Amino acid sequence: MDAKNPWQTLDVRTPHCCSRRLQVTDASTKTLLYNCVRKTFSRNDMTIHRGAGSSKEGSQDDVVGRVSFHCWSSSIDVEMVAKGPVQMKTPSYWSGSHRFVCEGATWTWERDGGFWSCDLRLLDEKGLLVATLERPTWSYSRVGTIKIARKLSDEMLDLVVVTGLAKLEAKMRHEAASAGGG
Repeated sequence: MDAKNPWQTLDVRTPHCCSRRLQVTDASTKTLLYNCVRKTFSRNDMTIHRGAGSSKEGSQDDVVGRVSFHCWSSSIDVEMVAKGPVQMKTPSYWSGSHRFVCEGATWTWERDGGFWSCDLRLLDEKGLLVATLERPTWSYSRVGTIKIARKLSDEMLDLVVVTGLAKLEAKMRHEAASAGGG
């Protein structure tokens, strides 16, 4: 399996243009797999639930992970319910990549293309492709597409989705700040 023939394709959408939620659905069945609540003024900037999760703000139903962004650095703290804390660090400001260690293995989200590319790929410590994250050039509701290159355990799929959503949110926050909107 590879990026051209992924094992699974997930669409990341927002229910409407002003929503603070992201929904991750299976691209072929349209089944809701994850629901992400983005917050503005709390320590956990994002909470990711499995399935529909809860419609109540602050609910802990089916929580898979939580994400917190650092104000003065590009580091991202991820708290996985099943795996514990995972810190995503960038080797340099200009790299655009984030490395994290889980179960003793170092994985890296990096740009898939040139300096201005918005697409990302996740590589394991051997440099093998795990997933890609593609951003549409323009779309009303679709925020991105995560393509899983090979079969993963449920816990590792959760990790790929949560860290991918963290990278996606970091990019959207950066774009909003650059445009004067945040």
